[in-house]
Amino acid sequence: MIKQLFRPVILSFLFFSLISSQCKHTEENTKPVISFITPANHLEVNDGDTVKIKANFTCLENLSSLSLKINIEDSTSSFFTIEKTLSSTSYQLDTFYIAHSPDFVEHQLHTTVTNVKGETTTDERHVHVLK
Repeated sequence: MIKQLFRPVILSFLFFSLISSQCKHTEENTKPVISFITPANHLEVNDGDTVKIKANFTCLENLSSLSLKINIEDSTSSFFTIEKTLSSTSYQLDTFYIAHSPDFVEHQLHTTVTNVKGETTTDERHVHVLK
């Protein structure tokens, strides 16, 4: 009889403990997520090829900004830049650029996404342009 009385209490406690721990987990993981579809890291292309850039950006909090800069090797000067102000929990980037290079060169794609809390995630990809 006592077991039957306590069974609903124990089950309720376990149920609410599980839900509570899941909520804590998601609240702590609010940094933005970058999921690149293309290009693959260390993609090799020929001079004059089109390089497709497709990526998904998501976050539990609203995203606030996105930056994509493409540099040649370790240069700080970008030859292709996208800066976006965002105000949603997800964004899909779908664009391209033409890979030009007089000699073999590496293009570095630097991506940064920030949420409204100021939390930032970065990604760096490399595209090798062959002559």
